[in-house]
Amino acid sequence: MGRLHKYVDATLGLENEMETSMRNMSPDEFEGVLHPIFEEDEATLIAIGAGLGLAAGALQTLAPY
Repeated sequence: MGRLHKYVDATLGLENEMETSMRNMSPDEFEGVLHPIFEEDEATLIAIGAGLGLAAGALQTLAPY
């Protein structure tokens, strides 16, 4: 399968086409492409951030002044 992917990419020039298209996007368009990718993990990222914040706050309360 690896050779097939390389052949198709080389024949169709997908890598160059994707790079050119992404470079020509405005920041809002680029964010529109990336947001759905991260949206499914957004709740997990928020929960991890909250847990890390809680841990940091707990350590600060235990630290001597």
